[in-house]
Amino acid sequence: MNEPKRRGRKPKQAETTEQYNADSVNPEPVQYQPNIAQEYANRVWAGQSDTVSRAERIRRVQAALTGQGLSFEGVKL
Repeated sequence: MNEPKRRGRKPKQAETTEQYNADSVNPEPVQYQPNIAQEYANRVWAGQSDTVSRAERIRRVQAALTGQGLSFEGVKL
């Protein structure tokens, strides 16, 4: 009877845990790898200056993909 009233939003603990468990299951992660590598390479390529030589831009894209644990194989620039 003397409990303080709760104000604001309800805690999202149970809801967040269920969503995390449902989203963490990825049935075929290997098939998505080439698309991820290509999209990431395109973003890195587009984020560089046009004044940098093509060879240097390719080296930077390779370094970025390696840093993310992605393969450069099959990536087209």
